[in-house]
Amino acid sequence: MYPSEHLGLPFLDDIPKGIIAAKIAAHAIDLAFRNSDIDWDNRMALARAELDWPRQFDEAIDSYTARFIKERIPTTQNSCSMCGDLCPFKLFSKNNRADKSQIIRLTGREPA
Repeated sequence: MYPSEHLGLPFLDDIPKGIIAAKIAAHAIDLAFRNSDIDWDNRMALARAELDWPRQFDEAIDSYTARFIKERIPTTQNSCSMCGDLCPFKLFSKNNRADKSQIIRLTGREPA
């Protein structure tokens, strides 16, 4: 279905999409003006860099859609659903083994 765009009442399926859009907008405003959600963004960025799918789903604004997108795209556990085997995080970790102490210093935790 298509959003009503002030031309009519929304369908029942439109309501969750509107709520997600409002959550994304609120998150962007929090980051821009209050810097209050930066920890949430950092946790998601770290989960993406480590290709930690369960943590990415936990941190996602809409975890249901995130899981649906991941399931419909054939990838391995250690690759990105967008980049596949050309995922920069995967290639970086394979080709540039960073010093363990440097990873701990940057992320505050042991590397996966």
